[in-house]
Amino acid sequence: MKKVLAALTVISALFFLNACTESSDLQTSILIENPEITMNIESFEIAPEDVKRKLTTDSDFHLIDVRTPDERNTIHINGNIEYINSIDVEAGNISFDNYDKNDEIVVYCRSGNRSERVYNVMKNLGFTNVKSMAGGINEWVSLGYNTCSEVNNTC
Repeated sequence: MKKVLAALTVISALFFLNACTESSDLQTSILIENPEITMNIESFEIAPEDVKRKLTTDSDFHLIDVRTPDERNTIHINGNIEYINSIDVEAGNISFDNYDKNDEIVVYCRSGNRSERVYNVMKNLGFTNVKSMAGGINEWVSLGYNTCSEVNNTC
C-alpha cells in the first residue's frame, strides 16, 4: 500500500511540476530514491521549506500571493499573506509604493510560472531582495504543509 501511495505521490508531483514547463528558466527535476521529490532551485527562487521556516521565525518579510482571487479563496498559505494579482502587475497597474526596494519579498502562485514573471517585473523596478517560491502552492501542498480555504472554511 505504501508503494502505491508513493507512486501516486510521484505521479501527482510530475503532473503539477509539468505545469511549470512554460518557464524556460525553471528547471525542475524529479529524483526518485526512497521515493522523494527534490527540486533544483534556480537563483531567483526560494524553496518552500525555507518559506515555511520564515513564516515561523521571521516577521520581517513579505509573502505575496500573485494568483487570482478565486484561486486564493480555494487554497492559500496560512499567515500574514499579501495579495497582488499577477495580471495587474504585468499590465503595470501595481506601483509597489508600499514596499521598500530592499524589503525581503517572496512571491508565489500556483506552480511558479506567474511568480517568476512578477519577480522579473520587480527586479526591473529595482527590488533587490525578491524571490519566487519554487513550485508555487502546488509544491507547498505536495510537501504536506498546511493551507487555508475560504471555500471550505478551513484554516
